[in-house]
Amino acid sequence: MIKANKNSGLIAWLAITVFYFYQYIVRAAPSSMFGDITEQFGINADKFATLGSLYLIGYAIMQIPVGIMMDKFGVRKVVLISILICVVGTFISAISDSFVIIQIARFIEGVGSACALTSGLKVISDNFQEGKRAIFFGSTVSIGVLGAVISSNIIALVIDKYHPKDVWYTLTVVGVVIFIVSFILIKPNEKQSVSIEAKDVFKLCISRKILIPSIIAIGLYVPVAVLGDLWGIHFLQTKFNVTKSIAARINALLYIGMIFGSAVVPYIFERLGRIAFGIRISILIITILFGVLIYTNLIYPSVLLYIIIILLGFFCGGEMLCFTFALSSSNVRTSGVISGVVNTLNMAGSGILQQIIGITLDFVWAGSLNLHGNRSYSEGNFVFALTSMILVMVICLIFSLFMKDANNKH
Repeated sequence: MIKANKNSGLIAWLAITVFYFYQYIVRAAPSSMFGDITEQFGINADKFATLGSLYLIGYAIMQIPVGIMMDKFGVRKVVLISILICVVGTFISAISDSFVIIQIARFIEGVGSACALTSGLKVISDNFQEGKRAIFFGSTVSIGVLGAVISSNIIALVIDKYHPKDVWYTLTVVGVVIFIVSFILIKPNEKQSVSIEAKDVFKLCISRKILIPSIIAIGLYVPVAVLGDLWGIHFLQTKFNVTKSIAARINALLYIGMIFGSAVVPYIFERLGRIAFGIRISILIITILFGVLIYTNLIYPSVLLYIIIILLGFFCGGEMLCFTFALSSSNVRTSGVISGVVNTLNMAGSGILQQIIGITLDFVWAGSLNLHGNRSYSEGNFVFALTSMILVMVICLIFSLFMKDANNKH
């Protein structure tokens, strides 16, 4: 019976991971459409940033609610409804000619995507022993991030030949297929009677063991949220004076690094029993690498540039250690909520940071326009805007000094 439960848990995890893979494509899609979208709607960086921030805000505000619903009603119902909501959002993006409606659609997509990671983490926490969780946590993100690689590369290539609407229509069809597959593969949970009260959620939110890793996860995710998901392609085009497709390939190296780092970094430090130490090392390294990327005169093409971006993504994989740390004392009653709390702060923080970059770019804009009459931002504009991200990472590094491993073997 236990083996059967583990097998069903593994199948559910695989199906949910495919959904996580899909939502990453949806999340990162606008980054490859910057020129097309700004030209079509005549918008500036501040308004373009809302396509990322509204998605992440919708994603963030639903984290705790979906965590509670999964703990009470089971994973299957919540995941299936979430996929449908996400598909509705992509369909609205496909049919709309209004930027305001597309903004609303992005929010809906974020709401629908909210349970993708949280449900995977709950399935892992409820079906696998603590010593094996980190590798599953990391593998979930690794597979999901492949979606971002596809989004930043394939979409960047096809967008020159096809309209953004065609991309959204395709994503809608893919989403419907994922819903059907999930409906078949994710089995109904055994009847649950677990519930959690509002006061219990509040206690979890202010718990030091959960709050600190939640805040630090923001810093560990900064390069992916700010560069990978939204601003990276445009920043790289400006810094290295390359085409969109080349910038997309460079940007994809960040995700490739994260694919491996999300599995390797958690595995190594959990095996060593040094999760808190692993978090500190990861945030320190990405702060240094991010600074080198934006402040130094790197050239394209160069092996050093490729190594820096890959390593930057690799150590962003340390984000999963924050989930491992927070979930180390969870149970069936609280695992979904704890995952939701960590992801709420992580995604809400990321959405705010994306918007800060857009606002700052418009604030320091020197008045130059491109051939299409849209605002053109210089490398100096990006350096100034991205400096705020360095400050966020340093703050998170300081917070990491207050973390301690419960069972430090060394």
